[in-house]
Amino acid sequence: MCKDSLNRRGLSLVELIITMTILLIVLAVGYPFYHFGTRTASVGEDQSNIQRDIRLNGDFITKELRNATEIEIVPSASEGSGDTDNQYFYLENNNIMHKTNANPTNPSTFTNRNILSLTFTLQQTAAGNNFVTFIVSGQEGTQTYSVESQVHLNNLTGLPAATGTVIRYKR
Repeated sequence: MCKDSLNRRGLSLVELIITMTILLIVLAVGYPFYHFGTRTASVGEDQSNIQRDIRLNGDFITKELRNATEIEIVPSASEGSGDTDNQYFYLENNNIMHKTNANPTNPSTFTNRNILSLTFTLQQTAAGNNFVTFIVSGQEGTQTYSVESQVHLNNLTGLPAATGTVIRYKR
């Protein structure tokens, strides 16, 4: 046997304990930063999702209503059952629903069951311009978001003021 192989030593118990202690201290200091970072990323993702859903729906509602030829606030979307000329926006099961004349029995939805409220208000200015204001509020996780938007109705005049949660229109 070689003399060098007999003199080689591994780690002593003291060296091993010191190494493990240093490693545990580094992990104990680093874990809160990791936890904070992942929690912040999760909250940021929730906020981004709810903002995206509400803004996309707001843009779609604006595009649909801006050039409507008829519009009114109605008590419910079922009022026009079998109605193939009108379209509707309303809230059902935390989704914004869009019932179209092409498919009146199967309305489209564009959200992920995260919308809390949807309100429409028809109003007329002193100059005779008609507007519809809608407010959409939603929540994803602990993050809430709300958007209020006003749409000038290009093709309509003389509408009565009204507020409700279902709007019927023709394009």
